[in-house]
Amino acid sequence: MFHRSRLWLLKAAIALFAGVAFLQGSAARADYSLFITVTDNHGNSSGLVFLGGPFGAAGGGLYSDLSVTFPEFTSLTIVVTANESATDSFLNQVQISGVAKKGFSATTLSVDLLGTSFDSPIGAVNATETIASSALPGSFTSASIISTLNGSVVGPAGGLALPIPTPSAAISAGTIIVLPALYDAEQKLSVGGIVQNGTNAFNLTGKTDWTTVPEPASLLLVLTGLPVFGAGWLRRRHRKE
Repeated sequence: MFHRSRLWLLKAAIALFAGVAFLQGSAARADYSLFITVTDNHGNSSGLVFLGGPFGAAGGGLYSDLSVTFPEFTSLTIVVTANESATDSFLNQVQISGVAKKGFSATTLSVDLLGTSFDSPIGAVNATETIASSALPGSFTSASIISTLNGSVVGPAGGLALPIPTPSAAISAGTIIVLPALYDAEQKLSVGGIVQNGTNAFNLTGKTDWTTVPEPASLLLVLTGLPVFGAGWLRRRHRKE
């Protein structure tokens, strides 16, 4: 009697765990939208620019300025891609690239990319931010990224800085964050000391991504805790009988 009851509780617990996991994966509606704000230290700003959305899965957009809003650049291009799925999502500023003009003091460029209303993945996620550049040494003097998911900082609180003066291979930082059913994802990139060099060009790449964390602790609770609780209830019931 005890053995059969314990086995039944174990099967019920496993079924419950699987059902919750299935609902978490199937309930997601990929309906995020993308916005960008670009500013510099000379008082210029793009304002809040709608890039596109709502997107059903993969999405993206392009911001381009030909020396209109930002006269210190002959051209400024920011390519954005994003994606959302039940197990992983990302917010990726593929590349910020520009050509600096002569006659301007060093420029600090700030790019704020916002993805609103992500609804998957939810629960515990492994979040990572990455920054990289292939620009020539001397193109800029500082660069950093700071990412947040639902307001929680992904990397160092003060931002993840790219080694200077020589831009290096991509560097990353991350943490585990617990996400609710609906949340925003934000990525801020800053490039300082942009000046005209031999080619007048610079570039910077930033990426924020997050993937579902397996829940071995929860599964262990299901497989061990509930049957033990059931066994105790059965023992108490047996004593009463």
